[in-house]
Amino acid sequence: MGDVLDLEIDPDTPTRIFAATRTGMFRSEDAGETWAAAGQGLPSDAFTIVAQHPAERARLYAVSSSSGLFRSDDGAESWRRVP
Repeated sequence: MGDVLDLEIDPDTPTRIFAATRTGMFRSEDAGETWAAAGQGLPSDAFTIVAQHPAERARLYAVSSSSGLFRSDDGAESWRRVP
């Protein structure tokens, strides 16, 4: 998975964790025991920040220093670049 730069733990489901790393975004559904790449639509570059919307838990934001801001509305299954 690489160096973790930022973590976001879902307050409604604490076993769900999102990690921003130097090699991409990752998601764990089992409190960090196993990790998988976080959905389609993200480039495979460094992500420095991941944040969950406080009211809409399925909405996430990820920031890449080289590719910009991305948004997921389905819990990191898919992503799109936003202006």
